[in-house]
Amino acid sequence: MKNIKSNPEGGSGQHHRSYILFQEAVDGGCLICKRLERRINLQQLSAYYPEPGLTMSYDYKSETIGNVDDPGLCDGTIQLWLALPEIDDVLRNVSFTLVPIQSEDNIATLRHDDDESLEKTNNVVAESLKAFTTGFPECLALGTFWLQKCIQQHTTCDRPALVSAEEMRPSCLIDVGTFEQDTLRLCLRADFPAYLRYATLSHCWGVIQDRVHLTQRCLEAWQTVIPNEALMSTFKDAVIVTRNLGMRYLWIDSLCIIQDSKSDWLYESSRMSNIFWECNELEACESWPEGMPPRQYDHVSSKAHSPFNLQRDLLYKDIGNIASNVSDQLRRSFDIWGRIVQTYSQSRLTYGEDKLVAISALASELKPLMQCRYLAGHWEIDLIRQLGWPGSNVIARAARYRAPSWAWTSVDGISMFFHCMHYSHEKCFFPLAEILHAQVDLASEDEFGPVEGGYLEIRGKLLSANSLIDSEKDQKMVPRFGKPLPIQETATQLRFYQDADEPEIEKPLYCMPLSLILLCNEDDRMLFEGLMLQPTETLDVYRRVGSIGPSLGEMFDEHDPVFPLLGQIERSSSGGKSFTGNELHFALFRIV
Repeated sequence: MKNIKSNPEGGSGQHHRSYILFQEAVDGGCLICKRLERRINLQQLSAYYPEPGLTMSYDYKSETIGNVDDPGLCDGTIQLWLALPEIDDVLRNVSFTLVPIQSEDNIATLRHDDDESLEKTNNVVAESLKAFTTGFPECLALGTFWLQKCIQQHTTCDRPALVSAEEMRPSCLIDVGTFEQDTLRLCLRADFPAYLRYATLSHCWGVIQDRVHLTQRCLEAWQTVIPNEALMSTFKDAVIVTRNLGMRYLWIDSLCIIQDSKSDWLYESSRMSNIFWECNELEACESWPEGMPPRQYDHVSSKAHSPFNLQRDLLYKDIGNIASNVSDQLRRSFDIWGRIVQTYSQSRLTYGEDKLVAISALASELKPLMQCRYLAGHWEIDLIRQLGWPGSNVIARAARYRAPSWAWTSVDGISMFFHCMHYSHEKCFFPLAEILHAQVDLASEDEFGPVEGGYLEIRGKLLSANSLIDSEKDQKMVPRFGKPLPIQETATQLRFYQDADEPEIEKPLYCMPLSLILLCNEDDRMLFEGLMLQPTETLDVYRRVGSIGPSLGEMFDEHDPVFPLLGQIERSSSGGKSFTGNELHFALFRIV
């Protein structure tokens, strides 16, 4: 921060001299380092770039300096990102933005319906800015003010006509009592009315051992009293906040789902989108009590990127009009799902086997809009476009089976899932394979829950390929630029991005082309996506081990020696382009 204040034009400086010092800062609780560490596969990074240290670069925005390329952000905004000395922008995506805390000087600009409301708001907000922690009464009063404003004034924060009161009602809730009667007890659905307000706690389980949780053994006893003294501090704080909000009931997953009952856990997990709900019209915090500053690159509030809001929009539109705009609906639905997947895949689950279950409720919300089968994190419609998720950001494959190898849910790491969903003009998109049948074997009746197996039956090309690393320099470029890749014993500009940092993969390997997208305004360049497949012990059955595409910053074109194996470009007299595939190397096979 000292560097930023002394040199506001932007710049960089050494963040940590080594990975070890960076990890020590994370373990020591540095908030910035902890935030950055969530986005870094430190083990993989150190394997390819031994101890170069990490550089912190920044841009700063003020009234006279506009380095932060986002007019929607306020003056004083700082954008930070990590870089490696050898490749300046290799970690550019590992970044975050700091915005200045709202001060009392901003409060007078608030607008409300009447002077009395304005004065009341100013008083509540101004008092909250004096608090040193979120536990201060002034901050708790601010939370109560937000809640009441939402209940009384917001028109889009309920779910009319979409979800019934019965569907919204949890199976269990915690009666938090009062400050005078400090006793907690578990209430079953029959003990509380269908229409009631309750708070929910979203938290990370972490690695704490012997935490208190609901089991079949204590279910009956907890209906009399829950041992408050044994609860984690996070839970005790949630109780205090719930009481201050004027609510009597609280939902916490580990205390309201029977943890040693698989059937109860699966059932309740599928209902998370009904149990958790939030204000739809305001994003605020203690630093920005009247709402977070707008971000122009979002174009609309992030609240708009939810399955529920898309359902609400379509619910009140003319049905005939919806039918004529199915492609727009599908495009926005995939945009929402892509944002969900990318954000979700950055998180670290306490139990990796929960990956499908933990996102199942969001998938169920989107199902009415997709109008097709859900397949272990993918959607049956336009499935060929979804299979090209890049392997470059994969950290590891799951040790225990949880999804087919072609599904992004089978791996850990940031999934840039729907970067492969380009949705360019249909005349520019050319599939190079055909999915004849898709199958997933469900572990329960919930189509959005865990799976025990699955496969894709494919008619497509299988081109022999062998991963090749030419030099030590190429080895260092592998995570970023992929492995050089001969296909059908022919050199190509395509690269192999291996799923996870596994030992050398046994050969033979095969390239399966997925699609071409012609860039009509980009000369002869095009986008290519493909999969690297490895045979299993069963004839004509393969598993995915990575993705195939051009190196970073490069494009595929018809001059590549591999292109004739795919087909040819035809040009019209008006300058238009079209692709015609050939029948070379086609086969019928399965991917598991």
